[in-house]
Amino acid sequence: MLSAPPLRPRVRLITSSVLLLACSSVTRSSVTQTTPPVSATTAAPAASPALDLAAIRAQYRAFDRLRAVLGWYTRTQGEPPLSALLYLGREPLFSAASLAVIDSALRRPDLAAEEALGLRFLRLALASERVSLQLAPFDDEVNAASIAAKVRVAFDSQPMAFLHAPLRLATERDAGRRAQLYEAISRVTLETLNPILVRKEAAAQAAARTAGYADYVAMSEELRGTRIDSVLAEGIEYVKATDSIYRVTADRVAREEVGVGLDRLRVSDWSRLFASPSVIEAFRKEMQLPALTMFLSGIGLDMKTLTGGEVKIDDSLHPLKVRRAAVFWVDPPADVRLVVKPQDGMQDMGTLFHEAGHAVHMARVTITPWEAAMLGQSNAPTEAFGEFFRTTFEDPRFLARFKAFLVARGQPALSNAQLAAVMRRSTLQQMNYIRRYAFAKLLYELRLHGRSASQDGTAMALLPAPDRVRGDDDASLRELYGQALSVAYGFTLNEAESARYRSDVDDTFYSADYSRAFALAAMMHDAIRRKFGVDWYGNPEVGKFLTEQLFARGTSLSAEDVAERLGFPRRMDFALAARRARAVLAAADSLERSR
Repeated sequence: MLSAPPLRPRVRLITSSVLLLACSSVTRSSVTQTTPPVSATTAAPAASPALDLAAIRAQYRAFDRLRAVLGWYTRTQGEPPLSALLYLGREPLFSAASLAVIDSALRRPDLAAEEALGLRFLRLALASERVSLQLAPFDDEVNAASIAAKVRVAFDSQPMAFLHAPLRLATERDAGRRAQLYEAISRVTLETLNPILVRKEAAAQAAARTAGYADYVAMSEELRGTRIDSVLAEGIEYVKATDSIYRVTADRVAREEVGVGLDRLRVSDWSRLFASPSVIEAFRKEMQLPALTMFLSGIGLDMKTLTGGEVKIDDSLHPLKVRRAAVFWVDPPADVRLVVKPQDGMQDMGTLFHEAGHAVHMARVTITPWEAAMLGQSNAPTEAFGEFFRTTFEDPRFLARFKAFLVARGQPALSNAQLAAVMRRSTLQQMNYIRRYAFAKLLYELRLHGRSASQDGTAMALLPAPDRVRGDDDASLRELYGQALSVAYGFTLNEAESARYRSDVDDTFYSADYSRAFALAAMMHDAIRRKFGVDWYGNPEVGKFLTEQLFARGTSLSAEDVAERLGFPRRMDFALAARRARAVLAAADSLERSR
């Protein structure tokens, strides 16, 4: 996952949860897809003197780099967020006059295709910054409040940092204590964060309209390069296609990891479940970076940059460091930074692999200009690269190599039953992600951001009590969030769990990028197997292909471009992702039965 300013059309600070090509030119269709809507074009003249094009490009590149470094310090050192201060005095850069200068440059008949693509990305970025500028104070307020907040529970004499509480959920063995801790987290969310987020939502709606869009949803669709309701439609079908296998798998894994069935599972158990205590010996923190190196070297990749340096890896345990892993694209390909706070567990190793996908991607970017490399419209491709790396743990052929890797380092050999358990847990997590993002979150966020209940369509039929979520008031929003997430998880959320209805929101529908990325990652696995064989994990030609066809192009490719380069039609195949889940679970059952 990329961690970045919320309203950006792309992300460079990549958290938990990226794309390029070698030297081929951008097709005209790829260029025209990024043209801003007429409603968002320049109108009134700016009050400040206009900058020339060279100054606009230089200043925005400097601004972008400073923001990445400040974000890195905030995440690694617990420094207070300074987004609002970073915008001070930069109003001319984000003015209508600057957009007009770019529009004029785009009308030049002699403009090269990649130069035009970069300028279109720059224009979209500057237009979105005009909204981000209005929301930066709210983001800083939320981040500062999160850093300062403490969580208090009866079973611990000392208050716990709010940002560290999720780690405790993953390591706490007692279900009752996990529930208490989750309720304490929810209280902070309700009492401290939600009031800020209510004000931010109102400001975001107003800023989107001021920028010339019909509403926040329309602005987000322009930034993401996709129709949100179309992605939601895919999510609905995915829920229907996977519901039976999801519930059976979730029930089994829950019983094995936390001792209760799906009907008694709670959201507070989820982190513990995916830490996977039953196989945690294979995922100790000291094994995680070496395992990543093993995977990368097998396919001809590493953590080096094209400029001869290394991706900077910060694995320190600073007490104020944010737990979630992240990648910061400070100045690719020379300066790419990966931040981890190592913890034992399968989910942590998977997250490291995901983030490495972002880092390796941008450490190999060659396309120019820099705007084409850095400011692409959608982050679905880069998130797909991360998921492609992470979901290698669903493949028994990679797990055979992983088993040999552990044995070579003096670790116990994993049994076939344990390898099957890893496949089951990874696939369950992926199914949960798609159900949450492509269905539940998109349905809820469309309503949160102003679309009426009458536009929810067939999604409402999947809810247990749709008549209770027809309103647009705060109580109805919370009810809709609770019901939608209940469908996604497979059990009914309680009041504490639905309290995150304001904070569990991805700005400008980044959830749509995630949704499409999950489907695209499944397509990547299918394409790589077809091209390089089922056991491609020892073939250096895989890395060469990924670099030349995808990574070298930075963020210039759309998700549809990636699909086409992999040999698919220009659409995300969610049905393929559902078939992959069924196939992996069947393979896990077969492996478990074998000797």
